[in-house]
Amino acid sequence: MGQVDIGVSAFAYKADRDVLFSDPYIETDQVMVVTKNSGITQLSQLAGKKIGAGTGTSCEEAAMKAVPEGVFSNPGDYNSMFAALQSGAIDAVACNDQVAKGYISANDDLAQIEEIMATEGTHVIAMKGHDDLMGAVNEAIGKYMGSSAYTTALEKWEIGQE
Repeated sequence: MGQVDIGVSAFAYKADRDVLFSDPYIETDQVMVVTKNSGITQLSQLAGKKIGAGTGTSCEEAAMKAVPEGVFSNPGDYNSMFAALQSGAIDAVACNDQVAKGYISANDDLAQIEEIMATEGTHVIAMKGHDDLMGAVNEAIGKYMGSSAYTTALEKWEIGQE
């Protein structure tokens, strides 16, 4: 704690995080990815199944609310989680829709369950007490979101688009 002044890495808002949050600059959906041959098409079908999710993440929290009867584990980073999914070691991976899109586009055997577990904003964070810094960040976010460059970036990376 206290090692950096600001963090820019797609942080989700969580009330228990002892930091300042910027205004959200992207909204993402928390979703579940399964293998196409699993026969799983609904979140309710994951009851009793093994679900990979990052420990302590907002994605894990959304998955635990959406599938309270799931068996949760963290087999590592997303590469490890998706490898575990494809090998049958787990039955689903909880992630945001952008992560899901990337892995699904690279792996024909994966599919996203259509139900969305949660939608959340993406934020920059700063240490408490850095109100001036966060004010400058929010000003920059507002300017960028009002620009054509922001719209172009969303389109390029297919953010917020089906």
